[in-house]
Amino acid sequence: MLHEVSEIIGRMREAVVGFGEYGIRFRDREGEVKAFLGRVLAASRVGFIYGPFRAGKSTFLKTLASAMQDTGDVVFVYYDYNVPIVRESMPEVIIYAPVDIKKMVIEALRSIQLASPFVSVNLGEVLRVILSVLSREGLRDRLRDVEGVIFVFDEYDRYLKSRAGDPNFRDLDYVAGAFAQAVEHVDVRRIIFRELADRRLYFLFPISDQTALRVAMRLGGKGLTMPYLLWNLPRQALREVVNEVAELTGAKNVDVDLLWSLLGGNVRELEVLVVDYNWDYRRWLQEEVIERKIIRTLEEYERAGRFGSIGKVLESLVDKGRTAAGDYGLGEFMGQPDAIEGDYGLLENNIMINLTGAEHLSELPTEPWIGKRYAYQIPAYYWVLRAMIRKGINVKPEDVLKEINESGRN
Repeated sequence: MLHEVSEIIGRMREAVVGFGEYGIRFRDREGEVKAFLGRVLAASRVGFIYGPFRAGKSTFLKTLASAMQDTGDVVFVYYDYNVPIVRESMPEVIIYAPVDIKKMVIEALRSIQLASPFVSVNLGEVLRVILSVLSREGLRDRLRDVEGVIFVFDEYDRYLKSRAGDPNFRDLDYVAGAFAQAVEHVDVRRIIFRELADRRLYFLFPISDQTALRVAMRLGGKGLTMPYLLWNLPRQALREVVNEVAELTGAKNVDVDLLWSLLGGNVRELEVLVVDYNWDYRRWLQEEVIERKIIRTLEEYERAGRFGSIGKVLESLVDKGRTAAGDYGLGEFMGQPDAIEGDYGLLENNIMINLTGAEHLSELPTEPWIGKRYAYQIPAYYWVLRAMIRKGINVKPEDVLKEINESGRN
């Protein structure tokens, strides 16, 4: 497999991915491809691929799977738990494999639809049935020339959260149980695949929700679990995407450096800015970042405690941050991620992200919104909080842009 890495990367560069009503070229990720093939696929395991919300985890995995489907090395079975798709039967499934193998796998997996509750938090039972299907005569023999079978369960964390109204759902504890069952049942591969000891199975969960990630990390070494971090695009790749999208949409005089300071390489957030806000980054800052993310998060945290106002929450955040910044030798507190540490609901609401305890598939840029242990998922969150630390809760986009400009656009 590894001798074809350059060919796989070449195919991925030719891919076109969706961007609103347009299609744009897939970019970069050469390092992530090499890391995925060389490290993630180094052993049979359960892997959790996480990163900033809208960082492109699904796009990366689907593009990689498509680029590899004709090699015959690996079969990707991609389950999409996207909430609008999942109803009463099973999630959307896409098989990436040569045509003859694809047909056989599809026919085998169809039997699961009636035999197993795919739309269930009991993922352990789902995996048990999958493994039993793969062990059948005929399919097992046809897979002898395949190096591995990769099952991707995308949006599973969002699906679990959507079940919060279900009387059987118990929030974090139930999420932990679902993942734990998955890990536990994957171990039956040692029995089912004893005649195929040289075959490898991989069960990958792309997740964005930080609560689900905390559960995944808490599972530790069970079933060879490992979290992997996939980050936003690097600066040059974002520049190429912005220039392409600007040409497609007819936008003029786009400030790419400012967009880097706001988005940090998050292409899907760029899509929101372009499609929903017609490149109006001031309105996007006000509505998406200040109001819907930062203010709403502080309001939720205030309602859960006894602060009396979100202004008091901010005061507490600043007091805690100044103490932590002094203890960690970070200098003046200006919202550094390692000083805030994801507290005050910032981690749970996907404003910040934990960088520790995971293997990095991506090389993280050196920027003030990225620390050693924590980071902001997009830099706009950092700049808004930094402006609030200076001026209080009632900041406007102009205050945020002033922070960026006075910092020299790091």
